[in-house]
Amino acid sequence: MEAVERSRARRALAAGCTAALAAAVGLGIAATTDAPIAAAGPLCRSDETTVPLTADAKVSSEHPNRRYGRRGTWKVNYGPATTRTYFTFDLPAKPLGCQVVDAALDLRGRYLGRPSTPTEYPGAAVDMWLVERRWSERKITWNNRPRANGCDAGSSAYAQPDEWAITALVQKAYSCVEDGTLASFQGLKLRGWSPSGRGAHWRLRVNSRESSHPPMVRIIWG
Repeated sequence: MEAVERSRARRALAAGCTAALAAAVGLGIAATTDAPIAAAGPLCRSDETTVPLTADAKVSSEHPNRRYGRRGTWKVNYGPATTRTYFTFDLPAKPLGCQVVDAALDLRGRYLGRPSTPTEYPGAAVDMWLVERRWSERKITWNNRPRANGCDAGSSAYAQPDEWAITALVQKAYSCVEDGTLASFQGLKLRGWSPSGRGAHWRLRVNSRESSHPPMVRIIWG
């Protein structure tokens, strides 16, 4: 008789648990099981990394075989855009669980021309692209300069003499290296730009990495 009562009690308990589980599912409450719970991914600690340029140089269509890589300045201009500038730096390792949320090139330069400031009409901008192959600061010229558009559609910033936003390009550099589109990061190509036929004629001369105020790349993680 006791065995029969114990069996009935076990069946009642099981039925009650089943009903409770069904009610929990109906309410959207996750049921607890003995299955292991997947560990959460690492949390990124917001931080900032600053890295120096490892090479920078301008090239000029007016002197197509001349080498400018060891000069104390480089230039971006428009009206006409007779120069291109290249610079590169070592991409730092990503902190665990982090992505690039902001990136900038901090520089010291002098802007002259029309418009009187880069943000005035018709505007003065610097077009930028990822470089597709290796180049040498000491050897680069207009005639041997590498192509751009390594894996991106390019980006643009006002030709300010103190800071340029390069967030999208740095994010793209990491993704292109990670997915194999780029074998390695080879830096950025720069070109001055303004709307044609609007009277723009300007130049921005920037202290190079060989100067006492070299440009620096600042990356913020999040």
